[in-house]
Amino acid sequence: MKKLFIAAVVLGSIFSAISCSSLKKSTQSARDFQLRSYQEETLANGLKIIFIDDSALPKISLNLLVKVGALNDPSSLEGLNLMTAGLLDQGTATRSATQLADEFAQLGTQVSQSGDYDYSTVVTHGLATSKEKLLELFTDVVMNPSFQGKEIERVKAETTAALKQMVDNPGGYADLKMNEVLFASHPYALPTMGTEASVKKIRQADVNRHYLRYYRPNNSILAVTGQLTNEFRKKVKDAFAVWQYQEVNSPSRITPADSEGAPILLVSKAGLKQTQIRWGQLGIRRSDPAYMKLRLANIVLGGAFASRLNQKVRDDLGLTYSISSHFDARQDLGSFEISTFTRNEKVGETIRATQNVIKEFRKGITSKELAAAKAYLVGQFPAVVETSDRLASNLMILRYYGVPDTYLSDFFKNVNSISLSDVNSIIDQYIQPQKMKVLVYADQEKVVSQIKELGPFSVKTVQ
Repeated sequence: MKKLFIAAVVLGSIFSAISCSSLKKSTQSARDFQLRSYQEETLANGLKIIFIDDSALPKISLNLLVKVGALNDPSSLEGLNLMTAGLLDQGTATRSATQLADEFAQLGTQVSQSGDYDYSTVVTHGLATSKEKLLELFTDVVMNPSFQGKEIERVKAETTAALKQMVDNPGGYADLKMNEVLFASHPYALPTMGTEASVKKIRQADVNRHYLRYYRPNNSILAVTGQLTNEFRKKVKDAFAVWQYQEVNSPSRITPADSEGAPILLVSKAGLKQTQIRWGQLGIRRSDPAYMKLRLANIVLGGAFASRLNQKVRDDLGLTYSISSHFDARQDLGSFEISTFTRNEKVGETIRATQNVIKEFRKGITSKELAAAKAYLVGQFPAVVETSDRLASNLMILRYYGVPDTYLSDFFKNVNSISLSDVNSIIDQYIQPQKMKVLVYADQEKVVSQIKELGPFSVKTVQ
C-alpha cells in the first residue's frame, strides 16, 4: 500500500508539471486538427448513412444505430429492448441461427448487437474482399429477423439466470440499487436486462411488436467505413432502400425527479467482507450546454487518477484502493455519482471524508487544476477519433443526442475557451450535496453503528 501511495504522489506531481506545457501543445494541435472527411446521405425511406473512406486496412465495417433503448421498454415488460436486439442474429426468414453463425464464420467475423438505455446497435466487420457477402448477411439480420419461440425462451432463461447472479457482484449490485434510488419509476432505474418478473412476461408477440415499431430506417443511422468504392456505396444504398418506412411514435415519459426519503440507504446482505458506497444525484442530458464544463469539473473531483477524491480518500487517508466520480449524461436526465468501497470498520470515516471533499469542491477549483484538467481532456481526445470506426460511432451518437459535429471538429477550441469562472459557476449550479443520496451495500451488523452516527437512514435486506 505504501508503494501505491508513493506512486500516486509521484504521478500527481508529474501530472501537474506537464499540464501547462500540454495545454500549450493543444493550442497548436487545435490549429492543425481536422476530422477525417466523411459523406452523409439520407435515403427516401429516411435512413441516414455516413460513409467514411479509409484505405489503411483492407476492411469494411457496418454499424447501425437504432433510436430505441431500455428507455422505450413498456411498463411491466422491462428488458424487452435488450432481448429484441440480442435475438436479431438468432435466425432470419431464410437462415437459422446456426446458418447465420456459420456464414459469418466463413468470412472470419460475426455480428454483434447491444441494447443500451438510450439506443441499440448492430455491428459487423470484415475483409473488403468479402464486402458484398457481408452486406447481404448484415441486411438479413437487420431487416428479416424471425424471432423463433424456442430462441426467445432460451434467452429468457439465460437472462433470468444472469439477473439472479447480480447480487453476487457487490460493485454491480450497488450500482443497480443506486439507480433505483435515483430514478425511482423511470426506466433508467432498472437494468437493461429488466427484472425476473418482467422477463417472465415477455412473449414472442411482444418481441415482434417492439421490432416492427422501432426498427425502421427513419429511426436509424448507418455508418459504413473502410475501403469504399462508388459501386459498393450504391450497393449499400440499394440494399437498405427496400427497408420500409413507418412513422415511429414513442410513448411519453415522466422526467426523472429528485427522490424522497432518508438520505442514506443501507442495503444489507449477510456475509459481505467489505462495503460498497455510492453517492448520487440527478445530472444532465447529453444535449445540455454545460456538458463540457462538467467534464472538466469532474476530472478535478474524481474523474482522473490525480483527482481530489483519489488524493484525499485513497492516498492521504488510505480508506480505499479506488474512488471515482462521473456524469452519465443521457437522453433524459442522467446521474452524477461517486463510487468507492472500503473496509467494514471504515465506512463512517470514508463517508465523512468523501462528503468533506465534495463540500470543498463546491467552493470552486483553482486555475492550476483547470489547466491540468484541460490537458488531460485534450490528451485523451485523439483516441476518440483516431480510427474511422470510432469516428463513425461518435458521429452517430452525436446525431442521436442532437449535438452538432462541432463538438468533435472544434473540440480543442471549445475546451481551451472555457474559463475558470465558467467551471466554478457550473459546479455551484449542478453539484448539490443537499440532494445527494448515499447508498451503502454491506452486512448490516458490521456497519450499522457507524451509519447511525451519520444521520437518518433506512435499511433494506437482500438474501
